Amino acid sequence: MELKSRESSSGGTGGDTDYLFSMVPMVGFYAHSFQNNQLGAGLELRYKNYFMVRGAYLWEPDITSQEKTQNAFSGLNFGATVELPFRTGENRYSTFGIDYSYRPTYFFNGTHSIGARLYL
Repeated sequence: MELKSRESSSGGTGGDTDYLFSMVPMVGFYAHSFQNNQLGAGLELRYKNYFMVRGAYLWEPDITSQEKTQNAFSGLNFGATVELPFRTGENRYSTFGIDYSYRPTYFFNGTHSIGARLYL
């Protein structure tokens, strides 16, 4: 679902115009052979394709019961991304991105993930 607020593109994300704000829904089903099947849903909110925040929930039977679940994660997760564009030539842009995510667990007080990427 895209919101109607637009602005002219200055590069980086391509196209003649870019949306100022956008929302991206996510849904997934994971069929496993030797553990519980999982169903997930989430939402990502974007600002100019330069800043993104997202949250999701992964459900499986007994995920809220630490004694009965077959998973170390408790279901809820969230993250953020900062995407920095830079010019690499005339009318050519690349981006450098930093990602962070967090997933609460029943052990070790959660999992933090940090990543970096470079699109040339």
